[in-house]
Amino acid sequence: MHSPLVTAEWLAAQLPTGNVIVLEAFIANIIGREPVLYDAPLCIPGALKVDIDKDLSADIPGEVHPFPGAAHIATLAQALGLSKKSHIVIYDNQGIYAAPRAWWIFKSAGFENVFLLDGGLPAWREQGYAVAKTYGAAQPLKQAEEFNLNNAMLCPRDAVLANISRPQFTLLDARGAARFNGEVPEPRPGLRSGHVPGSLNLPFAAVLNGHSYKSVDELNTLFHNLGLNPAQPVVASCGSGLTACIILVAALIAGFQQASLYDGSWAQWGADASLPIA
Repeated sequence: MHSPLVTAEWLAAQLPTGNVIVLEAFIANIIGREPVLYDAPLCIPGALKVDIDKDLSADIPGEVHPFPGAAHIATLAQALGLSKKSHIVIYDNQGIYAAPRAWWIFKSAGFENVFLLDGGLPAWREQGYAVAKTYGAAQPLKQAEEFNLNNAMLCPRDAVLANISRPQFTLLDARGAARFNGEVPEPRPGLRSGHVPGSLNLPFAAVLNGHSYKSVDELNTLFHNLGLNPAQPVVASCGSGLTACIILVAALIAGFQQASLYDGSWAQWGADASLPIA
């Protein structure tokens, strides 16, 4: 597939045309890295704000920002003025953090022309482009489109469990090494420490250079050193299905053709005492 990334330079050239809808993917709780802090709210001019927890999560009590269903996405898309043909660029104010999660959701719903701003708002500001203090106003569609989720982009818990005894894919865990190895308590209360047996640790920070993704060559080397090649299917997990999307996008950039998200991730696995851990 073509790279899901666009540069700040590319986006700056496209904004005046009015042919691109810019979304800021926002999440309040930053886990696993030091947050980028701002003295006042800033955004790319005209951007629409999308909150991962409030706008892009299913309403399932007890679950951590669960993946939204097709009807949920259709309602949100209508409110934001997004159609399947829209050209969409998603960024976040942390560089690369929440935006890949939003990208994975929209991509799974069939949006073909959806991209990620590599480096996010920090890269945009570093290159001297204008910022705004208020978000843009959405132009809702008169009628919602119908969407169907691509199930190949999601991996259920039962498939992860079956994979332990009969491996069909490699499970990559995007949490930090200390959490993966069970050396520190989980940040969410009530969860066991450790990892899914047979999974490999690939902390999401390892696929990044600062606020941006590493180069294709660097990512190829990273996956090769894990014993993986693009012909192999991979599934990614993390604490709650958010940073897993960072390494899934990295896998796609590196040419992997079969990549899927275990959305329940450790928030689900670690809470279920019937599931094995290592």
